[in-house]
Order: sequence, then structure tokens, then C-alpha cells
Amino acid sequence: MSDEHRYKLSYKIAALEAHPEGLSREEALERAKDGWGACDAILVASIIYPSDGSFSVLFVGKDGRTNTKLSDPETLKVWSMLTLMLAESQALGTRWSDVISKTAKMIHETIAAAEGN
Repeated sequence: MSDEHRYKLSYKIAALEAHPEGLSREEALERAKDGWGACDAILVASIIYPSDGSFSVLFVGKDGRTNTKLSDPETLKVWSMLTLMLAESQALGTRWSDVISKTAKMIHETIAAAEGN
């Protein structure tokens, strides 16, 4: 048996298309028929599970509004939303839900204060 890692998925980020003028709802729905989604920005996590039990993640983000890498403040907002989602997860059990819920609350209050909300 080979020690070489075998990847279980492949993906095509190259299929991402920019639309500087934007797509209307109707245009987005029409493209959805061909399997396309529509958004203003995207954040993808590429995850590798090596046989040694370690864990490797690469985050790739793109902001279609500016046609640049997704900014760290926008990535932070997405991450904070993920903490809220995990705080509501029944699968994590009460112990983890409580920890994540307290963390999520602190993160949201900190972001709101920094943004003046």
C-alpha cells in the first residue's frame, strides 16, 4: 500500500466567472439551470486529511465587487457567522455548543463595536 495521499475530490475554481456589471435575478436564475450559483463574493475551504491524522485547510476567497482577494474583514464576518451556525448545532453536544455560543457572542459584540453598530 502506498503512503502517497489520495485526494477524494477535485474542483474547478477556474469556472468562477466575474460579472462587473452584475447579474439580474432573472439572469442568475437562468444560469442556475446550467448549475451555476450567483453571489457577490465567495470563500472556499480546501481540506486535506493526510493519513498521519493531521488536518490541512486552504481558504480561497474572491470579492466580485472589487475583483480582488476577499479581504480579511469580510473573511472575519463570514467566520463569525460560522460560529453562530456551530453554536446552534445539535451534533456538537451541549459542552461545545455552550463554548461556541459564548465565543460567538463575544465575537459579534466586538465586530459590532468596531463597526460602530
